[in-house]
Amino acid sequence: MALFGPKRIDEVIRALEAERESGVRAELPDEVARLSELLWARARGSAAGNAPPAEWRALVAALPDAAGVVDEHDTVVAANAGLDALVPAGRAAGLTLLEAVRTPELADAVRAAREGVPR
Repeated sequence: MALFGPKRIDEVIRALEAERESGVRAELPDEVARLSELLWARARGSAAGNAPPAEWRALVAALPDAAGVVDEHDTVVAANAGLDALVPAGRAAGLTLLEAVRTPELADAVRAAREGVPR
């Protein structure tokens, strides 16, 4: 099924609008998620994008507990279903870790770990 085309794009837009209104996560093709990651990176000024490799996304998706990958700005760039379930909108990717889980202690711990600061 082609992603682009007036009908397909309209379907994706309607699904995302319904998701925003209801808070229930829309089922979208993988291409839409990748396009979203690239557009988000473009908006942030990164031509290469900040999405983790497919292997990382697959590993995170396979973990049984809530898990994700954050970039150097504490933005969630990959999340599994467990982490997405903690987010009111149902999708953690694109949010900062603090926005996603609303737990300052966790956000601080991740930042400290990334910076190599022992806790």
